[in-house]
Order: sequence, then structure tokens, then C-alpha cells
Amino acid sequence: MKKKILIFISVLGILASALPAWAYNRAALQQQLHQKARAVRSYSGLDELAEAVKQGAVAKVQMLLKQGENPNEPDEYGKTPFMYAMQPGRAEVLEQLFNGYDDYMEKQNIPEEKRWAILRDCMTRTDGQGRNLLMLAAESGDVDLVDMVLNVYDNAVAGDDKKMEQYINLADARGTTALMYAVGSGFAETVEKIIYFGEEVNGLIRIDIFRKDEQGRTAFEYAKRGESDPVLKPLKELRDTLQPNDSSICRSRGALCGS
Repeated sequence: MKKKILIFISVLGILASALPAWAYNRAALQQQLHQKARAVRSYSGLDELAEAVKQGAVAKVQMLLKQGENPNEPDEYGKTPFMYAMQPGRAEVLEQLFNGYDDYMEKQNIPEEKRWAILRDCMTRTDGQGRNLLMLAAESGDVDLVDMVLNVYDNAVAGDDKKMEQYINLADARGTTALMYAVGSGFAETVEKIIYFGEEVNGLIRIDIFRKDEQGRTAFEYAKRGESDPVLKPLKELRDTLQPNDSSICRSRGALCGS
């Protein structure tokens, strides 16, 4: 009888010592499952605000922004809801996002003087391919998106010509600028809008129409239909105003003006 009791106590001891490990393994397993579930959710792109933006659901976007969603929060692909708004016909959604972002920063008690700096960072943030909002808007071919992005950035830099010049001429990982994207998309109105913002300011041209991508192509070579392509008209008109050796008007930036 004594022997049986001792055996029973030994078994209980073994079970008791195994319980913490079992409990830990169970907790670890649950954590792994939870992480996998989050990964699946993240991979499938089920973020509510991003989905609402992609669908153009203005009312839902407004509701989610009021609930405190951050429209500048990137997903696993490095894309923010702002970037997902860069689709044709999404100007109203983009406007809601800009308004909602201002409200979000106000709720976060961010001083007003710092909000413009944060907004500038938002405008220059890039996705996995190095594209910012202006490049994505230009690629969409939607002139309203391009106009809104340019105006918001212009306000964010308080009309600083140098910063505006840098923004317009930024390039992605392949050396492609917003102007090149606009020309490649084939929408003359979008090309004109970008050139308009880059035209002469204080005697200087802010946009570099001769800049080359990593393959050595300029914006002129992004046109898909040859010399008769209507997107080339505003480019040619600007080129014709650039006179060699006229430093008061032309900045070559490594290229020959008028070439």
C-alpha cells in the first residue's frame, strides 16, 4: 500500500512539473496562431480605411477618420491610405483624407506650427518603389489629384520656391519623375498642370524637363505616340522658351537647355 502511495505521489509530481511547460507551450501556440491570423489579415489588405479608400467609399472614409484612424499609417507594402487614394476619380476621398489628417494631428495635441512639417513628410513619403504622392497622382492621369497634391504641398512649404522645385523634380528608384509618369500616362492636362507649377518663378524655371531616368530617357521619350503626341506640346513650349546661355531664365541642372 505504501509503495502504491509513493508511486501515485511521484506521478503527481511529474504531472505538476510538466504543467508549467504545457501551459507555456499552449500560450506560445496561441500567440503564434494570433500572429499568423494578423499576418493573414495584413497580407489580404483588410485594413478598413485602406479598403474604404480603394473603393471610393467617401462616407465610410469620413466615419473611420472620425474614429481616429491615421491616414498616413503605412501597411506592410509601405503604402498609406493617401497612396491608395491615387486612383482616377478619388479627389473627394483625398480631400477627406487631408481634412481627416489635420483633425487627427489636432487630437494628438500636435502644435499647429509642427503640422505643416508632418504634412510635408507625408507628401514626400514613398512606397516600396520609391514613388511619392505626386508621382502616383501623375501616374493615375487624374488632373484633380495632381492639382490637389501640388497645392497642398505648396501651402505646406509656404510658397518656398526651392522646396517646391525639389519636390517636383524628385525621382523614384528608377529615376522616374512625376513629369515622366504624367507623360507616360498620356494625359496632356496632367502634364500641363505639373509644368504650370514648375514654370518661371522669380526668373527661374523650377522644373527640369531634361532630367534623365536610369535608362537615360527624358520626359520627351516617355511619350507613347511619337512627335504628334499632344502631351509633348507643353513640354515643347517650355523647351522653346529656354534659351542657351540665358542664365536669368534657364537652369540646366546637368543638361543643355534647348537640347
